[in-house]
Amino acid sequence: MNRIGLIVVAVIAVCALGLQGYQYQQGREYQRDLARELSALRAELQTVKEDNERLRQELAELQGNDLDTLVDDASEALVTGWNSMLTVLENELRKAEQALRDKRQQDESRSPK
Repeated sequence: MNRIGLIVVAVIAVCALGLQGYQYQQGREYQRDLARELSALRAELQTVKEDNERLRQELAELQGNDLDTLVDDASEALVTGWNSMLTVLENELRKAEQALRDKRQQDESRSPK
């Protein structure tokens, strides 16, 4: 009976070691699967971050092109244009005034006294 007990204990030990090896192998496969999934999630997260940054830039561009901004820009351009036109007109009027003075002086210097 002693010999049979020893065989039974050896069979149980071998089965326990086999079960432990199987569980170890399953754990390693599970870790590999998790590592692959983590890698895929990291790549997806990076893609989402890049998309998010692109969308932020597009939003900033759209906010810069909204109607209020366009109206403000047009108003500023109109005022700048008017200021430039008035400056040119003022310069031309000064030239014309100076030309009239010069002509008057010439006429006065020619006329007999």
